[in-house]
Amino acid sequence: MTNTPAIPDPRRGATSASNAQADLNCAGRHLAQQAAKFSAVIKDEPLSEDAETGRRIHAALASAERAGVAGHHLSLEEREQYDRCREVEQKLFEQFFVQPDQPGPDAEQRFRALREQRFWARVGPKGSTLLFEHSGQPDVVFRKGVRALIVEYKTLLGDVPGSPRNQQLRDQAVLTWRNVPLLAEIGVAVVQPLVTMTPEICVYQTADLLRAEEEMFARVIASNDPKSPRVPGELQCKFCLAKSSCAEYQKWVGAQLPLARSIVDKPLAEWDGQDMATFCNGLSVCQKFLDDGKHWVKEALKVNGSAVPGWGLDDGRTRETVNNAQLCFDRFVQVGGDIAKFMACIAVGKTKLREQLATVTGTKGRPLDKAMDELLAGIVDTKVSEPSLKRVA
Repeated sequence: MTNTPAIPDPRRGATSASNAQADLNCAGRHLAQQAAKFSAVIKDEPLSEDAETGRRIHAALASAERAGVAGHHLSLEEREQYDRCREVEQKLFEQFFVQPDQPGPDAEQRFRALREQRFWARVGPKGSTLLFEHSGQPDVVFRKGVRALIVEYKTLLGDVPGSPRNQQLRDQAVLTWRNVPLLAEIGVAVVQPLVTMTPEICVYQTADLLRAEEEMFARVIASNDPKSPRVPGELQCKFCLAKSSCAEYQKWVGAQLPLARSIVDKPLAEWDGQDMATFCNGLSVCQKFLDDGKHWVKEALKVNGSAVPGWGLDDGRTRETVNNAQLCFDRFVQVGGDIAKFMACIAVGKTKLREQLATVTGTKGRPLDKAMDELLAGIVDTKVSEPSLKRVA
């Protein structure tokens, strides 16, 4: 169950800005993960469909020219998300750089855009010759004169901290400041169109950057200290590679399990509000633990079918999809069917219909939304799913 990287690690095994908040929460996390990479405790876990979508959009956004989007084979939904990111990016650009007495951005203003460029720093304890590397790779850095704007794209739904409290952007600001000469002011912003089209820009002056650098250095030194404790928690453990071998994580999960609480002593009908809150507080952690455990057992059985006494793997379900609707209809007619009976078998997928409508009308975004509304007016049945739990305070 060892997961050997197919390509070299761009972070060179060092800490990085993308893990800044997790490393701050758990100083022992970094070295624990480094040890896990060289042992048989890392499970193979392919990217989810959502993660693949995010990867494709990010790859397209990394292209300096809009024409480069064609080579990334984005779906209509992904292309629209790409366009929304560019729209928000442009608004931020104009907000940060264009002053009332200046013209809009053009070639003569000599703006420079650095996309997907990794910046490095070397950090060490005072009085020591031992230095640790640390890096960050902003999605894009716009620079003009002594000012720079860092934009980080988040293309999926999720609880992503805004610019003022985003540790990743804080690190990126420091690393950009130290690697790009003569900068005196840096703005940072998270572009997450599915959450907001008007994100806030957090501005760092020289004094702010010096303070942020000092805090970043302290965190990096702690992350490379073998004596640093492991401090489990939902954020820092979520993507930690050492989770499956971490005793601290195991104890923490055990403490979160509703089964370990007094609520198991009561029938569900006798739960009061606090009992239900106890259950909800542990629900996401417990579900993640169960999912990880299930995946781990399945991986063990794939390697050795007798690894788990009394358990094995079934053959999985076979799903079939008709991939040629026209030929299917022609054959249906040949045996006596007609279009009315055939249409009774068809379920129209709105995502695919929207893609085809975009091709036919040559529209996207709001014009396409309007065309879709007109096309489906009066012929759509609406069902509301069961409400899901969410934290409100």
